[in-house]
Formats: sequence, C-alpha cells, structure tokens
Amino acid sequence: EPVAIGDNILIARGTPASGRIQSVRTSNVEPDRGYICLALASIRVGGIDVPIQTADLYARQSQTTSKSSAILRLAKGRRLTFRLTEPADVSSQHAQSR
Repeated sequence: EPVAIGDNILIARGTPASGRIQSVRTSNVEPDRGYICLALASIRVGGIDVPIQTADLYARQSQTTSKSSAILRLAKGRRLTFRLTEPADVSSQHAQSR
C-alpha cells in the first residue's frame, strides 16, 4: 500500500526499494520449512535513493512441492511489511540537496 498522510501520498505503491538478506535458514526437521531474514536499506523517491533503516523482517517460506530442503522460496507478490527504526526524510528539499 502507499505511504500517505491524509490524502497526500508520500511514497507510492510499487516504489523501488533496496535491501539485504541478513540470514536464511532451512529446517532439518520439517522439509519445505524455513525462513529468510530481510532488511531494507533505501527507497527510491523522486529519482533519489533515500537511505532508510528497518527492523529485520523474518518471513517464513511459502508451502512448496519441492522435496529439496536446500531451496527456500517466497511466493511472488507476497506482501512484506517493514518497520522503520529511524525517521526517513523523503521531502523534496532533502532529495534536491543530495
């Protein structure tokens, strides 16, 4: 969903974001189970990559029919919700000053 205050959309839905994979674990006990830990590092606003810091997000693997426990997959289009750990300045003045 877009990030908005009232009727003002600050960050549109589908805005590109960059991040990193913190860790990946597959289960030795339950095949086709595991998780991936992700964190965002920046979002692109007005053509500028704005640095952000988010809490780590742990996403469980989607159910698959794969028999290999070495593969971890998340469903395409799956909604992931990240929480900012520090304020992010996405104002047009901030973007122009970079």
